[in-house]
Amino acid sequence: MNAEPQHPLSPRDLAGYRGKPPNPRWPDRARVAVSLVVNFEEGSEFSVADGDPVNEAIYEVVHRLEGPDPCIDSHFEYGTRAAWWRIMNLFDAHGVKVTVSACGRAVERSPELARDAVARGHEVSAHGWRWESHAGMD
Repeated sequence: MNAEPQHPLSPRDLAGYRGKPPNPRWPDRARVAVSLVVNFEEGSEFSVADGDPVNEAIYEVVHRLEGPDPCIDSHFEYGTRAAWWRIMNLFDAHGVKVTVSACGRAVERSPELARDAVARGHEVSAHGWRWESHAGMD
């Protein structure tokens, strides 16, 4: 952080290190750091089939159903049924550890995936309770 006072209207640091970042001294003189994050949200999205008033709106299919939507439900179910295992096995094959950003409700519904992440040595972080906007919450 720079020592200069910030603009009175913004507490944000817009100056950074001013082109002179500290040397992180990464292992083996590495010059690039990559952070991989796997979102574990399946089961926390909105679904009329789960009693929500509406289905999830963030989806590549433009046609939304007002009632139960097997298309969007199966889209999210694929993650827990197949994609998780394929992705985690791929990371294992290459010795890669990731951050699993998990919604609490998803973990509650598929606890075996959270246990699997921990058993494989991945970091698990909290990603809220449900897949919803927190901007208006107090």
